[in-house]
Amino acid sequence: MKMLKYSLPFLFSLLTLISLCTAQTPTTTTPSFLNVTEDGFCIEFGWLSPTGTITDLIAKFKEKSTNTFTTFCRGTQFNGLCCVNGLEKYHTYEVYAQTQNANGWGPRSTYVEVCLGSCIPPGIPATLQFGEITTTTILVIIPYGVEDATHTVYMSTGHSEMYNAVCVLANIGQTPSGCLVSNLIPGTKYRVYHSVSTVFGTSSTFDSPGVSAVYTKDHPNALCGDNSVELNNTITDILEQHDTLVVDGNANYYIRHDPYCDKGSACTRSVPANMSSITHKTYIAITSISVSSLLSLTTQVSLLQQPHRNAVVIRDLNDFDTVSNEGRFGVIMYSQSKFPLHGTLNYKANIADMFNKGLRIFSVSYSECCTTSTSLDERVGYGDGAIDHPDYGITDLGTLVLQELNEKRMIIDVSHSSRYTVLQAADISIQPIIANHLNARNVSFSNNRNAYDNEIKAIADTGGVIGIMPLDRFLSDAATANIDDFLLHIDYVRQLTGIDHVGVSTDAYIDGQPSAQSGLDDSGLYLSSSKRWSYVACRLRSPPYSYSGNDVRKVLGGNFLRVYKDVFSGLTKEESMAKLYKTCTCKRRGYRRL
Repeated sequence: MKMLKYSLPFLFSLLTLISLCTAQTPTTTTPSFLNVTEDGFCIEFGWLSPTGTITDLIAKFKEKSTNTFTTFCRGTQFNGLCCVNGLEKYHTYEVYAQTQNANGWGPRSTYVEVCLGSCIPPGIPATLQFGEITTTTILVIIPYGVEDATHTVYMSTGHSEMYNAVCVLANIGQTPSGCLVSNLIPGTKYRVYHSVSTVFGTSSTFDSPGVSAVYTKDHPNALCGDNSVELNNTITDILEQHDTLVVDGNANYYIRHDPYCDKGSACTRSVPANMSSITHKTYIAITSISVSSLLSLTTQVSLLQQPHRNAVVIRDLNDFDTVSNEGRFGVIMYSQSKFPLHGTLNYKANIADMFNKGLRIFSVSYSECCTTSTSLDERVGYGDGAIDHPDYGITDLGTLVLQELNEKRMIIDVSHSSRYTVLQAADISIQPIIANHLNARNVSFSNNRNAYDNEIKAIADTGGVIGIMPLDRFLSDAATANIDDFLLHIDYVRQLTGIDHVGVSTDAYIDGQPSAQSGLDDSGLYLSSSKRWSYVACRLRSPPYSYSGNDVRKVLGGNFLRVYKDVFSGLTKEESMAKLYKTCTCKRRGYRRL
């Protein structure tokens, strides 16, 4: 029950694919998610039996200390929510599922434990707050408490899992109380959590959702630390503006169950029931989601179109208005695979099929996908990938594919493409192209996925955008990286191409990559947070960068949004650039304000 120490809702593992055969006893999967309320929970299994081999499904629960299970869901080919309410708060329930076919019942799924109301009485604070921060002292505030409870504040340094109690308070009631912690080391990050012990058990909460950084004032990141005036002003003035849509170039829509999970692949994750919660958690309103085939495209679109998801698959210009006006989460489907079209003879029909199913961004290559021989006559695929050698660029089929993508007004992506593939794609395409997750090689040379200056300029000269990734191996040649390295990549591309051609792209969990998996150092943990774009926006507004509010909006989504709309409208790259520079005050490499 360790995971139940952390924030609601409690989300469990995404439904795994099940392979069913009429000649075999069925298998059963664990519920794809549990949405926990104060007095009950809802489960979803997804479409268990598209071939009809499952004849029955049953889901049962019981209070953990008892032996009697109660059925609360039963049906065939189940594709929806099953809910149970009216249960006792602060009790733990066990849930399992089971399916049957003509050969009988399959095995029970793994038991899932649900603890209603977190098994903690109401009134225990969800987060700590921080008062004054000086060079060597911080004030940790417990907002309110519970009678007859002991409150303990613990602190550790950096990645250390060794915590020391810095304050113990009892019976503080509903009045805020504070712990003054002294003798801090300037420039050091501290991680803080709060433990509450009551007759119901013990609960722990970290300092605030997705963030564990407390910097003393002489550290450069203190300027945009949690609850700082600068960060709060940035959120109010930029991220919460009605006309601001934060667009993340590429991510997945998984949310970590434990926002402080620091164990890489061991971090459990799932798709939120209501995907608009992603925007509330991260400010991200739109992202592209990768699929590898027509089958995975169909599956993902089907999931997103479930009414309770509150999501919209973006297919045309009107869908951007839907995201903005209705507060729904926007997803652009993005093909990122070596051979998504599965052959050469029917590439037009295959592109049309994927377009009709909702695909709008197509990756030309996927790092290592094209050169199977040193002979040009034996090349396959659409263009060489970033790690293909020798690098011949776009194939003959690739040229035809790019032309067809232009005809369909689909967006061409070169994030995983080789140097010559990028340059040739920029030349062949009549519309703007993008690299929705790609960093600058002149800032970090060691990763051959990073782009040379002439690639970045070629993309920008089509009117396109480069989305900078916050992953360590693309940020720095050093062993670890941090937010300062990320900002260097953004500002480098800005200086090279102008502010209109750089964006941001998570390329990982949408609420932030686990810090141990991301390879970021202590000050880099800002980039592992669900609030990472808040910190990035604040730092870009502050010295030494001092971007204007409008420029920050461009970086955090305005540039990607412009390109998406231009391509969907059928603008050529020349028309896109002319429209762009008609409205800006810049002059760049041969383009003048009209």
